[in-house]
Amino acid sequence: VRSNEYNTLQYILENFALKGDTAWAKNGTVHHLGDVNSHQECVYGISANHARKRIVVCFRGSITANDWLTDVNMIGGEIPNPLAAEDDQQPKMLKLHKGFRDYLYGDAPSILPEPLQKIQRGLPSALSGNKEKTTEKNKIEIIMEQVQAIMEEHPDYRLYVTGHSLGGALSVLASLEAAARFGEKNRPVTCVAVANPRVGDEGFQRAIQTLEQQGRLRCLVVHNHLDMVP
Repeated sequence: VRSNEYNTLQYILENFALKGDTAWAKNGTVHHLGDVNSHQECVYGISANHARKRIVVCFRGSITANDWLTDVNMIGGEIPNPLAAEDDQQPKMLKLHKGFRDYLYGDAPSILPEPLQKIQRGLPSALSGNKEKTTEKNKIEIIMEQVQAIMEEHPDYRLYVTGHSLGGALSVLASLEAAARFGEKNRPVTCVAVANPRVGDEGFQRAIQTLEQQGRLRCLVVHNHLDMVP
């Protein structure tokens, strides 16, 4: 596993691997830590539980200032409906929370440090190498490819997606894509979202419900009574 956030990996090592937890070392594998630019982008991890035969994608909740700005950036987001090609009754586009959309479907992140990104943005496009449309992969495409590789390695494992708060919303959004791609009637994708804000409109909700009715998705959303999160 490669991590750009030393503290993240150190926490895992100190609390599991370095404390003689042989069960964790034997039954668990951390495949990916998506924390390349943790102060400006969503952070996620992908692991495999070999004892329970599960692949787990977990999204971090709101930590940074950019996370909180993402939470309140509600207006004007939409994504292609992954069910539109197989169901004429589905809308071609799904309207949703713009901040959540940008975190997963926005332009691919730059690999340059922020000072160099500012210099690049100030240069003419011919000099900076910028193109009107990026050909790089966005976050959701990266995550789906990583999940697919693990599922091909472990074809009998089931996929779980989870997160809290902001991470819960991202888990619902990622579960839609995952269930459309990998969900099967006898092996659905399972989403467990805790205290997440509302993700999308009625069209988005219908897409989720369609996958549930087809047996390709199980979605559990947990909120406390009188929770302030809408």
